[in-house]
Amino acid sequence: MTNVTRLPDSYNKNVNSNNYKLLQLQEEQFDKLREDIRAVFDMLDIEKASGKTLELYGDMVQQPRGALNDTQYKIMLKTKLSQFQSKGSFGDVMNLIVETFNCKPTDISIVEKGACTVYVAKLPLDVLVSAGLTTTQAVQLIKSLLPSGVTVEADYFEGTFELGAVEGENDITKGFAAFEGDENGGYLGATLGEDEAPLPI
Repeated sequence: MTNVTRLPDSYNKNVNSNNYKLLQLQEEQFDKLREDIRAVFDMLDIEKASGKTLELYGDMVQQPRGALNDTQYKIMLKTKLSQFQSKGSFGDVMNLIVETFNCKPTDISIVEKGACTVYVAKLPLDVLVSAGLTTTQAVQLIKSLLPSGVTVEADYFEGTFELGAVEGENDITKGFAAFEGDENGGYLGATLGEDEAPLPI
């Protein structure tokens, strides 16, 4: 419905009239302007930004992109921003890690192992897989959020894949996927390797 409906009845509102055509053009221009304004606001949201816009964020916080794709770079940028916000307490660091990986608190487990040492017992593997990050790189990011001098230990991460205990038991989040590429089904755990390329932290 165009603005022509707001004209008094004394005006010609037919779709073939000049009134209709002129107001239709005006409305299309306003629609395009609204889309552009919405796109600008979307670019201000790091979760919706992409490409060159992300690199502008990187320039502001002095975080190079390197060979990272957009998803990986977003995590790097959020890590960098979290470094500025961190107060150094264990709870604060855990909250920042959850925000950085955009996951639930239950997806990550970090245990204080001793004086200035923490043990990474659990990572959100589904987030890492979708971002194309390795567990070594994830631990590297976590280490950058911890206070200076804190040592991080990690060696093995369990996946979600399980076989049923009884015949006929079915859990689409733990068993085999129905077909290749299916998002359902469990995933295997991962071991930390030493050959992954370090992130440009």
